[in-house]
Amino acid sequence: MCNWRKWVLPCILATAVLTALAMLFHLGSIERDLAAKAAAALEQDHGWATATLDGRELTLSGIAPSAEAQNEATLLASAINDVRTVRDVSTLPPIQAPFVFEAQKGQGGIVLSGFAPSQAAREALLTATRTAHDGVTVTDQLQIARGAPVGFADLAGFGVTQLARLAEGDIKTDDEEFSIVGSAATPNDFTALNEALAGVLPGGGVLVANDVTAPLISPYQWSATRMSDGALMLDGFAPDSTTLASIMDAAAGIGAGGQVSNNLLIGAGAAEGFASAAELGLQALAGMTSGQAAIEAQS
Repeated sequence: MCNWRKWVLPCILATAVLTALAMLFHLGSIERDLAAKAAAALEQDHGWATATLDGRELTLSGIAPSAEAQNEATLLASAINDVRTVRDVSTLPPIQAPFVFEAQKGQGGIVLSGFAPSQAAREALLTATRTAHDGVTVTDQLQIARGAPVGFADLAGFGVTQLARLAEGDIKTDDEEFSIVGSAATPNDFTALNEALAGVLPGGGVLVANDVTAPLISPYQWSATRMSDGALMLDGFAPDSTTLASIMDAAAGIGAGGQVSNNLLIGAGAAEGFASAAELGLQALAGMTSGQAAIEAQS
């Protein structure tokens, strides 16, 4: 007598297993497809969000920059075809007040500390710092927090760019306030830095401190050359903007028709009595048709 159970039951079992495997593979294919769609939908404006799938149930995780960003990401995920439910388990960073960002430059490189409003902003600051300081080691100690002023990215980016003009020093933003301290890398950097700080700062920034010193120059040189047409050419350095302005005033009274070519830069290291010596040199040139007065001293 034929034992039908011997043949039928294994067939049923095999069919069930194959069906389960087919469903499993199909479900895996659906999950991969939905995960790809979610990643594409979130990539542009919500890179902070990570989407994971369990069948057709999608879970959002990550550190959102704001509650509005959480809602937007949830809506985008919910709009994806074939997603059944969306669960948001993302978190918000703490609110930081005041919102401080700092970049310190020393012999060991640059250290970024304080806060950034998002991971994207953090990475942008790191990129801007590395770009402005090619080859310099940049250490990231930034934390993500809410509470940044509207112009934070522009002001902080301006700060790390100006830091490149320092041999060593520090820039700091405290909400909209901006401060900088240190020593300029070169006389040209000192001039460019002060010109940048004299204008309107990006992002609504307000300059509260500029304690940047001019670089030390040695040998310290200054010259005034009277040309055959009576014009004057000034070269070398002056210790500060006040002294430079005084020299320019004196030179304007000597140069024929007020013709003065100013190539002076600000540099530290002038000997005591520099201003008086420069004035005597200009007075001597006043009685010449052509000639040169020069000062040189070792710092």
